[in-house]
Amino acid sequence: MTRLAIVVAGKQAARRRRALSAATFLLATPALAREFCPDRPDRANPPCVTDVGRFEVETSLADWSLTRAPHARMDSILVGDLLLRTGLTRSVEARVGLTSYGFTRTRAGSDIAREEGAGDLSLGLRWNLARPDGNGLSVALQPTLTLPTGGSAIGAGTWAFALALPASVDLGNGFALGFTPEVDAAADGDRRGRHLAYSGALVLGHQLTRALAASAELYAARDESPDRADRASADFGLALRIAPDTQLDASSYVGLTPDTPDVEWIVGLAHRF
Repeated sequence: MTRLAIVVAGKQAARRRRALSAATFLLATPALAREFCPDRPDRANPPCVTDVGRFEVETSLADWSLTRAPHARMDSILVGDLLLRTGLTRSVEARVGLTSYGFTRTRAGSDIAREEGAGDLSLGLRWNLARPDGNGLSVALQPTLTLPTGGSAIGAGTWAFALALPASVDLGNGFALGFTPEVDAAADGDRRGRHLAYSGALVLGHQLTRALAASAELYAARDESPDRADRASADFGLALRIAPDTQLDASSYVGLTPDTPDVEWIVGLAHRF
């Protein structure tokens, strides 16, 4: 009996040592972190959240759009459109957005008007309701409050609020489908009040290689302001993973309605720390 007790006690101690070693390994090994999943380059947001204690920086290095009218043309340039993300819990991340600089140039005949300045600050959360790593069928709730910190060039002039519901599903063979419906209390054009607006983005993504992914997207939005604008675009994106935590991307949006910019080109970067 004594020998049996010693053997049992030895096995229990060995199991405890193995469990402690496994726990230490899990805590110390960064390779077990979630897959890097930036919001860029699509309009449809992924439902995945950033790991607790990690930070993600996403930015448009350059964003140019062109809007033509019968007797006018407007060029808009945004630089440093920033998004900061960090995990608060396993299912919740905090989000801070800021457009660092914007420039608009409007030409009507021989008249040219220029405006420039900083954009507004946005504060938001993403709360994943199913599968925070974004695998399989995943859904999240994403509220965002925009504060009027920017100037007249690209700032809204008053606060606004948006509620989005990012969702995605893995279709297999490197394909994934994403959908993001959104309802907004959007700022009025006179920069004083708000009105209802809603939109949706449906994207099909495909992992072409281990490092390169492509996406095709349809976007539509309706603005219930007195001027009532209906916008829609066909969007295309490429994302290149140059390191496990670094991505370069490029995208193009082609307007499908008169209220939508004719074309928009964007190049950007995302990095996780």
